[in-house]
Amino acid sequence: MTTELQRVRAAALQLAQVRETTHFRMPAFTVAGRSFASLKDERLQLRLAEQDVETLLAQQSGAERISTARAVIGASVPVADLGDAVLLEWLGRSWRHRAPAALGKPEDAPRAVGSLPDLPAPAQRALAASGVTSLADVCARSRAELLALHGVGPKAIRVLQEAIDGAGLRWQ
Repeated sequence: MTTELQRVRAAALQLAQVRETTHFRMPAFTVAGRSFASLKDERLQLRLAEQDVETLLAQQSGAERISTARAVIGASVPVADLGDAVLLEWLGRSWRHRAPAALGKPEDAPRAVGSLPDLPAPAQRALAASGVTSLADVCARSRAELLALHGVGPKAIRVLQEAIDGAGLRWQ
């Protein structure tokens, strides 16, 4: 049986320049020395931009804000509430938020494991128009549902399947 720590560790260590450390006796993950995620009492604590905090709170009923006296700095969510694809997506967002400027702008940073692969332009447009922006979104839909979108064909499905397999995810 895989523990919450094992799931988080496996996902976090797939991101570029990540090291596992401890922070106040909690397992934590850093990028270039900056903490972006930790695990406390089976809850994943993520450092996030305020807009991402609001998105996570809206998507996950068990999520809670993490604040200092001055600002909202992130959110926590029970790891058990996150499927593998969603876990990868949120770790990637947190990584991009905390990665230092020396690694480049967030859009130049290495893709998080949950990001969509390069696809033909018609497939990109069709997926974006239907709200599919990550591998988590892809895994939440069936192949037939995606093939029904104008612009998504067998080639796009093959590319998506390779990305899903490479990330260790499963399609619906």
